[in-house]
Amino acid sequence: MKKILSLIFVSLLLSGNAYAGINVDDYLKTRANKNKAVNDFIDADIMGIGTGILWSNVSIRANKGKPMYCSPPNMSLTNQNYINFLDREIKYEKNRGTLSGTEEIGMLIIRHMRRIFPCEN
Repeated sequence: MKKILSLIFVSLLLSGNAYAGINVDDYLKTRANKNKAVNDFIDADIMGIGTGILWSNVSIRANKGKPMYCSPPNMSLTNQNYINFLDREIKYEKNRGTLSGTEEIGMLIIRHMRRIFPCEN
């Protein structure tokens, strides 16, 4: 039964013409469910988001634009970093009373990176 629910969940995430990202409420429900297959899928999605953020930042810098964030030189970001960034930003925004639950997880990762890796200028 869990495998069927996992397949349905993944199918729903991937269905349609446009990709609607995972929102915070769905992310938290999925993590609480502790379904390994679905959580592995979420982990892979987060890595994809993190990689997209990284390359977007590289592209902005290459075109002499202001980067979204400025991490320390030679810092290598891993999937676990991105997951921690997301979990910490959820906690931070909950504590501030600004979390609605409808936010896309990718945006929260960017917000966290901007907050912890601000650019000087």
